[in-house]
Amino acid sequence: MTKTVQQIKNVVEDWLNNAKIPFVDTTEKQTTPGLSWVLEVVKIGLIMSENRIDRISMTTRFDFHPTHQQEIEQLEEKEWWNFVNDLNESCVYNGFGFNYKQEGQKLKLMEINTFVDTDTMTRGELFHKLDGLNIVKSHLMRKVQARFRTGNTLNPSTLTQSDTPAFIQ
Repeated sequence: MTKTVQQIKNVVEDWLNNAKIPFVDTTEKQTTPGLSWVLEVVKIGLIMSENRIDRISMTTRFDFHPTHQQEIEQLEEKEWWNFVNDLNESCVYNGFGFNYKQEGQKLKLMEINTFVDTDTMTRGELFHKLDGLNIVKSHLMRKVQARFRTGNTLNPSTLTQSDTPAFIQ
């Protein structure tokens, strides 16, 4: 039997509450039309779209620090494409989608996304995808920091995390 959008949301909320994972229902704040509900879990957006009630989209993103943006702009075209492809391969290898937003050669943000099929969704699968997104995101952030390390110190705050999921802006 197919579940309604609200039933799916209730199941996800129950699983998160039982696991004591903090989340925020940001549905009311959204201005994008066509979203049934949006939960934010540890900087990952869980999104149920009205036109795809068979899946929950999961997305996380991060913006680049201005210092890294300047260094990216100075890359030659071949180096730039190698850099982007390296990040993309890390996502694809782990079964996640990868998108980026750019202005010219200025890389503004990156997002990693996946989905969970609501008809066969289990608690383990949902948590596995949440963990996977966080692990891959951390891995990509380390790659970016290693690639554009300035001086001898590695400052973990040089990349900023966006406060809103990517599909919602």
